[in-house]
Amino acid sequence: MSDSIIHAGVSLGENMQIGKWVELGILPKSSRIDGDIRLVIGNRAHIRSHTMIYAGGVFGDDFVTGHHVLIREFVICGCRVSVGSGSEIEQYVVVGNNVRIHSQCFVAEGTVIEDNVRLAPAVRIASDRHPLLPNEKKIRKGPHIKSGAYVGMGVTILPGITIGANVLIGAGSVVTKDIPDNVVAYGNPAKVAMTREEYLQKLSVEEA
Repeated sequence: MSDSIIHAGVSLGENMQIGKWVELGILPKSSRIDGDIRLVIGNRAHIRSHTMIYAGGVFGDDFVTGHHVLIREFVICGCRVSVGSGSEIEQYVVVGNNVRIHSQCFVAEGTVIEDNVRLAPAVRIASDRHPLLPNEKKIRKGPHIKSGAYVGMGVTILPGITIGANVLIGAGSVVTKDIPDNVVAYGNPAKVAMTREEYLQKLSVEEA
């Protein structure tokens, strides 16, 4: 931990593991006083090398990062959340309990991820509705991914989209419209192919 930087205002739980070259409690531009904005990380966290977490966040127990993770300010995470190597989470993201964000994911500003969600590697989540507007007029709204959803490898989710509970999004899909609960969707643009129950029945037949 001697090679890491822990800024003022960082509250760490018990039984932490912190790798080398970690920086915790980095100040956003809006604050000029070290420790002015707190960062709270719960018990039994494992923060691997080269992870950088900005101030203003709250992370529950058993939080885990891979290597080279970047988490911006005012991110709220529940318990048992893991963020894979090379992933980036932008500011004002809310993450529930038992969530796995795999390696090389990008989670845009304002995204909401409910409990028991899985993001496979290289998922890209956008929040900028109108990228050609000047910065002062930007309208940003991250997607809302409901509980139990599984988002496949390399999926892109556009701003403001709602992905329903227990949904499976197939690998490589581009999600441009809301997806209802309990379905399987895939393609570019992603379309509903079948219900979750139909998919599971199909799997059971194929494996028989």
